[in-house]
Amino acid sequence: MNEQILNQPLEGLCGQTCIALLADTTVQAVVSKTKCGKNKMTGHKLFTALDQYHISHAEKMKYTRGKTVVLPKRCLLSEKGHFLLYVDGLFYDNIKGVFSEYDYTKLTAYLDLTV
Repeated sequence: MNEQILNQPLEGLCGQTCIALLADTTVQAVVSKTKCGKNKMTGHKLFTALDQYHISHAEKMKYTRGKTVVLPKRCLLSEKGHFLLYVDGLFYDNIKGVFSEYDYTKLTAYLDLTV
């Protein structure tokens, strides 16, 4: 996981940052390839971007409604208006950085990337 990506000014580019981390590319490359700029990454566009980068994923988000869940080994998390990445016990967030503790009340849904 290239944590250097998280050291860039990425406000409004949370989904693009997740894709960049997974694809080991730059956020700017993801924006260019997906034609999805600041504050533009919707759930539908996230699925499209994953497909463009050939990142396998479940067909649907799994909705949690703020309940504590056991997350798959690798998944994308959706909070209200924000995406972050979970891989092997660590959370990657373009705003907060990398951390191991998470407030599951913020979690709306997750997308399994281990399929």
